[in-house]
Amino acid sequence: MIVRGDDDLPEDLRSLDRRLREEFRTEAREVEALVTESELRARTLEDVVLELINRGDRIQVGTPKRTFNGTLIYVGKDFCTIQDPESMIDVNLALPSYIKVTERAQQGGQERGEGPGTLEMRLVEHKDEFAEVELHTAALEEPLTGRITTIGQDHVVLTDRSKEQWVFPLTTVTFVVCRPRIR
Repeated sequence: MIVRGDDDLPEDLRSLDRRLREEFRTEAREVEALVTESELRARTLEDVVLELINRGDRIQVGTPKRTFNGTLIYVGKDFCTIQDPESMIDVNLALPSYIKVTERAQQGGQERGEGPGTLEMRLVEHKDEFAEVELHTAALEEPLTGRITTIGQDHVVLTDRSKEQWVFPLTTVTFVVCRPRIR
């Protein structure tokens, strides 16, 4: 069997071949773009935050009342934990205003790791680990400082410094700032 090279083909066939190849490449790029867009649309905020912790990026998380800068140290199903120089901040992923990469990591990062999984279970940990937390909800102008005394199925009870008890639905907790106990 004799295979003819492109140079042996008439010009009109070579031109048709070039057009068909270009159409094929264009179509392949369009399909690739559609697949990429579909993958991005299927992601959840949890997926995005997992990507950030895996890369080790420094981030900024904005809430209606405050902005936090730091590195992600944990990602749960419905919250993430940011470490800044003085504290850990748990942010409800249903309520932040934005998450922004402030410094792209060149190396490092970490996996999700072992942890409580949900904000509710994280608050159970805080009940035992921290003397005081700073809890914020959309209903309060300023965060409330106190001790978490009870975690219910759908609410958290915080006793403030005046010994008054506050009950908040878990779905309204925007963020919780935790500082280690001073012994």
